[in-house]
Amino acid sequence: MRDVEELGLSFDTDAMLVPVHATDSGCAMNSKGITQSLVEQICTKPVRWTLATDRPGVTHIIDLGPGHGSGIGGLTHRNKDGSGVQVI
Repeated sequence: MRDVEELGLSFDTDAMLVPVHATDSGCAMNSKGITQSLVEQICTKPVRWTLATDRPGVTHIIDLGPGHGSGIGGLTHRNKDGSGVQVI
């Protein structure tokens, strides 16, 4: 977190135009401490992808990874097959 603070990196939930959910719990990330939460999710917390993507009303999931066989998009697509959820 010291490195993040030194860089002046921060995220503001008021500026988010789409809902963002935590990768470890699936809970909506709408608190002011989102920057620390994101760092913890990337560095120390486990990813519980099935839980994180099991949200009522979700129609699309965006995979921002490397894609192809290396990303989580293919796995998510298979997990969501038949549910109507589109993985982009």
